[in-house]
Amino acid sequence: MAPFLVFFFHPNILQLSNLNLTFSKKQKRLPFYFFFKLCFLVYLFHPQTKGALFIYNSFIRQFLSKHERIIDEKTRQYTDQATKKVQETLDSNPTAKLAANMGTAMANDALKNMTEHSE
Repeated sequence: MAPFLVFFFHPNILQLSNLNLTFSKKQKRLPFYFFFKLCFLVYLFHPQTKGALFIYNSFIRQFLSKHERIIDEKTRQYTDQATKKVQETLDSNPTAKLAANMGTAMANDALKNMTEHSE
């Protein structure tokens, strides 16, 4: 599981750094940036180096375990806020409520069909 977390985490960080570099035009001051980025990605994903696993175990895992309580709290808080907002929208808009009910019914039918065909 850890390499998959790193697989999604690192490219996103690198993508954000690319945006920052592109907008600030610092790329001209960083020669071979894309070459080093490519080398770093090869290190991360090559099976012999296990770079993603090393980075996960050394940095990300420690950070997540240290801040687990706060992350869980914020996740619960934002989930509650989103649920409340969706409920307010559905209560104030009958068309949205009808669409949500139809979508739920369609999803239930699709799940029912999938379970019937898998047996």
